[in-house]
Amino acid sequence: MSDRRPLLLTSLALLVGVAVGAVSGRRAQATPPPPLSVIEYKLLAWERADMIAVLRKVTGDDVSSVREMVRKLGTGTIEPVDNPKLQRAVDARLQEKLAKVGVDGWEAFWIRKTTRVVQGHVLPAPAVLLKRRP
Repeated sequence: MSDRRPLLLTSLALLVGVAVGAVSGRRAQATPPPPLSVIEYKLLAWERADMIAVLRKVTGDDVSSVREMVRKLGTGTIEPVDNPKLQRAVDARLQEKLAKVGVDGWEAFWIRKTTRVVQGHVLPAPAVLLKRRP
């Protein structure tokens, strides 16, 4: 008999709840879920034109090919990716690109410091994940 008591109490509680709801004449109102927040994402890639512009700025050479400019940067004791001038130029170019897309409401969400190998030399090629709320 004692094992039926929880079932009996549950049934009784359910009946009381239905009766109270019927007497009050109101339906249970569910609170609406909060509106979904839509966020758009977009990748701002480092393109070949970006690398060429940065190499031209660092080397001061407007005529040479990419190979020649990379060779000039790679003749020292450090790799081009570690060259402070190149790092500053990449950061400046990235800031310019972010300012352009920022006008449309995009903001940097995540910056990935990636690299590319050109003529055996490692060069920075950052990629940025952008986000905005439309």
